[in-house]
Amino acid sequence: MSWWIPAFIDNLGFPLYFCEKLSEAENYFCIGGGGGAAQTGVPNYVKVICWTGSRLMTIDEKKLDDVPTSACVFKRSLCVVVGPDICFFTVTQEQNTLVWQTKFRPDSNVQVRQTVVSCSEAANLLAVGNDEGRIRIYALDSTWAKDCRPPQTVLLHQKSIAEMDFSQDGALLVSVSLDRNCCIWDSRTGTKLMTLDNPPVRRYGIKAHFRCCQFSRVSAVEPKILYTVDVSLDSGTFISGWRVDKWQSVFSRKVSQDPVTFLSSCVIDGREYIAVGTNEGDVMIWGHDPEQKKFLLEEASVTRETGSHLAITRQDDNHSSGQGGWLFPLCTTQVPRFSPFRLSKKYPLHFLPVTGLSWSAPSEKNNSSSPWLLVTCADGYIRMMPIALHPDNEDTSTNIFWLLFPWWWIILFAILYSIFS
Repeated sequence: MSWWIPAFIDNLGFPLYFCEKLSEAENYFCIGGGGGAAQTGVPNYVKVICWTGSRLMTIDEKKLDDVPTSACVFKRSLCVVVGPDICFFTVTQEQNTLVWQTKFRPDSNVQVRQTVVSCSEAANLLAVGNDEGRIRIYALDSTWAKDCRPPQTVLLHQKSIAEMDFSQDGALLVSVSLDRNCCIWDSRTGTKLMTLDNPPVRRYGIKAHFRCCQFSRVSAVEPKILYTVDVSLDSGTFISGWRVDKWQSVFSRKVSQDPVTFLSSCVIDGREYIAVGTNEGDVMIWGHDPEQKKFLLEEASVTRETGSHLAITRQDDNHSSGQGGWLFPLCTTQVPRFSPFRLSKKYPLHFLPVTGLSWSAPSEKNNSSSPWLLVTCADGYIRMMPIALHPDNEDTSTNIFWLLFPWWWIILFAILYSIFS
């Protein structure tokens, strides 16, 4: 896995909690966060920014009374979690400015905080999760209505909802909660289809739990795959893949020793790339080939069902060093301990947890020849990372940095002195 250096980095002066791509064909993003202006004086913002290829420009911004913590984009409209409320903005087509629409409060109790939102354009559905473990699914019009219709279904976890994601057709909703469960729901009826088995104690230890979830974005391969992130304080973080047709665990691979806080995937030139952000602010990208995935699905071992749950059987990745397995590594921001990059004062090396990852894929409109990844962190730092899609190419810049590091010259001098003295 090659070492990865950001092309652009800046601190916006307030904590960032989400970033969302406005359009697949343009380099416009929505970001948001804040410090709770009433108590701390640090303002709360929702902003529209544009990546020009060399820097990030702020197009428009709105100040909010409470901290925005999550958002989703629905047909160039923005749904934002702001404390106990859900706020709606429309982003204009011509100037990409934010226009306030409306807001509503899912819970009558103002003390109940909404935690995460997710939407499906295919099914016109909006899912809202709160800190008491309830998920409400609303039916939407083609544009945001003055008020969302009454909730179609109310789904229950035991603790706060951490993350949700709709399948591509909107028929399924996956949710991860702080109760350590990952549940699959029928988004139209509210029926719980499956509760994925907790990460087994024999592999992770007693503190293992699900942290992230996302359906695969590849539509050409059947059956579909669901990705989950399993975090353990003693064993690190694993990405697991589940067959959607049978809810069988088909692979599991360790991606980081640090806890992973965010997961995002993107399909570029027929391949799917998975980015994960850690609690230490590092970002890693993994990828796989759909054709290879199709072959591995045929070869995957069939797991054994026990009652209503699924017994997870680990299938080791026998091709961890190349592109023959489920996941192959591309790049990481983790800096080697002995690297001159640590001496640079231009870029800080330690960030707070990654709170958002958003892709900018090449297209005719954004005039980009290579993909980029926008990374937001809870300490206010925002980074734009260029992505090299050819993992076979060796990262020569890292080797050059190692050669330039003075300790190597000192050791070499000591060896030569001992030989010729």
